[in-house]
Amino acid sequence: MNIITNKKIYLSIAMALMATSVVLLFVYPLNFGIDFTGGALAEVAVAEGVTRQNLEVATGAMGEVSVRATGLDRFVIKTGPLDDEKRQELSDTLATVGVTEILRFTSIGPTIGAELKRGGMYAVVAVAMLIVLYIAFVFRKVSKPVQSWKYGVVAVVALLHDLLIPLGVFAVLGSFTGVVIDSLFITALLAILGLSVNDTIVVFDRIRENLEKKPNGDFAITVERSVNETLMRSLNTSITTLLVLLALFILGPESTRYFVFALMLGLIAGTYSSLFVAAPLLVLWQERARER
Repeated sequence: MNIITNKKIYLSIAMALMATSVVLLFVYPLNFGIDFTGGALAEVAVAEGVTRQNLEVATGAMGEVSVRATGLDRFVIKTGPLDDEKRQELSDTLATVGVTEILRFTSIGPTIGAELKRGGMYAVVAVAMLIVLYIAFVFRKVSKPVQSWKYGVVAVVALLHDLLIPLGVFAVLGSFTGVVIDSLFITALLAILGLSVNDTIVVFDRIRENLEKKPNGDFAITVERSVNETLMRSLNTSITTLLVLLALFILGPESTRYFVFALMLGLIAGTYSSLFVAAPLLVLWQERARER
């Protein structure tokens, strides 16, 4: 494949996807769950015939309440913060409308929620910075024609692409279907960082090997050859991983479905960025530096 030759096309696609995700994030703000906003969440099993409307009417006096179906006879009810008295009141109310069992109940204060949100953002930023430092260190012996730190910066730009796409999709899902951003989603983002940077480093490592063999060769040709040499390996790894995630998405429990979905989006975006964003961006940067 002539990936480097057509680099502007592939980079334009990536930029369009990133720009679309940013616009979606502004239009549809992320729907943070109680992990980050504070509140109470109850997952309940109901008797046959009980609908979401029944639960909404019954819990209407509890203040702002949202009800979402998670299965044929299961619902998740989200409320504001509840003390022990309010929690008991909620349990008694639910029992009168056909709730047979409260499967789980989670309550988080707003202060802890804000700390979790801040900690999640710090974790993502810290991982990105460590990736730049690590790649710069590993590629320190390959400083021509591209400085080693540029490999790290390019890898982080590719990671930004991989994070923005799931965020944009989940912003839309949150606005139209009530899907929330919780700690599992942050875990998925961190996992995406690991999956994506692994593929990117494989490509960069092959570039390093080929540069050591022909240090005076044309950089674009060397990168093109390196990407094509790792193409099938990256695709095969991603496809087999995607099949496993697809099985988990279809057959796995409802509680982890959107976690798996986020991983699937990140895996697809990461495979694209490793082959069609990171390496072409590296060549484009080198060409602009040479022109200057």
